[in-house]
Amino acid sequence: MPLRRFEEVAESLDEEEKKSAKKLEADPIDGRDLPRYLRRNDRPDSNLLRISLIATGLVFVIAIGLALLLRPLPNPTIPAGKKIDRGLAVLATPRGFTATLYTPGAEGSRRVISRKDGDPRDGEADGFVWFNNIPSRAVPTGNYLLELSAPGREAKQIPVTIQAGRGIIEGYNTRTALVEGP
Repeated sequence: MPLRRFEEVAESLDEEEKKSAKKLEADPIDGRDLPRYLRRNDRPDSNLLRISLIATGLVFVIAIGLALLLRPLPNPTIPAGKKIDRGLAVLATPRGFTATLYTPGAEGSRRVISRKDGDPRDGEADGFVWFNNIPSRAVPTGNYLLELSAPGREAKQIPVTIQAGRGIIEGYNTRTALVEGP
């Protein structure tokens, strides 16, 4: 008996579904019954909305592009795998600087050795120069002047002491950052 009653209820539900489906097919939606935000408009102000969305997207893309182009360069670091156990390592900005070692003297200084940033011997690292072959016969231990220079920047001279069996790192700081100048 209960099984028969279940079948009757299922048949009545099927009939109601068919009636409601016919009602939906017979009564198409014309847009007047929809909320305003769901209605489709072909009015000129809808074009204004499209234009403003496109303009906002373009401004966003341009802002991201400028942020990427104008971001500051990262501080120079010693390349991975390099152990400064001898010589003189220099970290400085801007990229492309030249480091020159001079002998200090009362009658004038003499250029001893020079190397430009980006030298393949330094591992293609930007902002890093390593004089790894000093001290040597040409550059014995002692006091020297390290001059950092770059085009369009003021040159800086930093006193350094070269010692045998010890690496010296002239790290990145305000002493090695070259400022714009003549």
